[in-house]
Amino acid sequence: MLRTITFALMLAATQSNAAETRYVAKDQSIYSQMCVAAATHGLQAAKQLGKEHYDGTIICNGKLITKFASQPQQTITAVEKQYKFVNADNRPESALCLKAAKDGIESLQMSPKALENIYCNGRTLSRFVRVYSAR
Repeated sequence: MLRTITFALMLAATQSNAAETRYVAKDQSIYSQMCVAAATHGLQAAKQLGKEHYDGTIICNGKLITKFASQPQQTITAVEKQYKFVNADNRPESALCLKAAKDGIESLQMSPKALENIYCNGRTLSRFVRVYSAR
């Protein structure tokens, strides 16, 4: 049975342009590190860094990593995104999405098979966590 989870996701973005752009990973996740590597050293460096995690669907500042890495250095804008998660319908399934986004998918202590059937805001739980997780 597929479960669709709905809760509000608020996004605040700040942009800054500078003569010299410095890339800083917002967190210590491999995905953030791969985005920084792609921006500073190219896509191949990102693939090398995250060999087992690279699948072409990684999003860096709202763009696929392939597009993000291929931008000319001087046109890349540093964007910091901050998400606020709200359990809009107070359902237990929504609480799972909220917990996974805040604490990581491992914190749910559920089997991979059970996780396949959970959807958060129209995305699979694992995809949702990859895109919005603070970890």
